[in-house]
Amino acid sequence: MVNELLKKRIGAAFIDLVTVGALCILVHMPWKILPFPAIISSMLSIMTLLFFGAIILLKDAPYRFEGMGVVLEHQSPGKKAMRIAVTKSDGVNSIDVTASITRNLILALPYFWSAFIVFFHALPLPFPQLRWILISSFALIGFFGMIGILGFEIYNMYKDPDGLRMGDKKAGTRVVEL
Repeated sequence: MVNELLKKRIGAAFIDLVTVGALCILVHMPWKILPFPAIISSMLSIMTLLFFGAIILLKDAPYRFEGMGVVLEHQSPGKKAMRIAVTKSDGVNSIDVTASITRNLILALPYFWSAFIVFFHALPLPFPQLRWILISSFALIGFFGMIGILGFEIYNMYKDPDGLRMGDKKAGTRVVEL
C-alpha cells in the first residue's frame, strides 16, 4: 500500500512542481526580455520567485477553488489528479496554513534560494570575476543541495512504515488516498 501511495505522491509532487515552475518561467520572462533597467528587472525577478515560493508553501493550505470545471478543496492540482489529500496525522482533519508551510518548506527552498542568488547578483561588487565565482558557487550549492534534500525526502517516504517524509513528521500530517 505504501509503495502505491508513494508513487502517487511523487506523481503529485511532479505535477505541482512542474506546473508552478512553468508558470514562474512564464511570468518571469517579461522581466528579462523587456528593456527594464537591471535593478528593476532584478527586483521584479526576486518578487516573482518569492511569490511562487509562497504558492508552493501554501499549496496544501485550507482553501477552495472552483474554476474551469475543476474543484480543488484542500488539494493541490497534483494531489487532485492523483486522488490523494493531506490530512492531520489522525487521517481525518484537514490541515491549517501553518502545517502547509511547515510540510512544504523544503519544496519551496529552490525559489527562495534563487531569489537570494538574483539579489546577490544585483549587488554591486568591486570585482566582476568575484561576483561570477560567488554566484556560480551559490547556484551549484543550491542545485546539488536540493537534489540531495529531495532524494532524502523520497528515501524517508520509502523507508518510513507510514510513508511519511520529514515535512509530514514536522507538520503532523499524512497523505491519504481518496
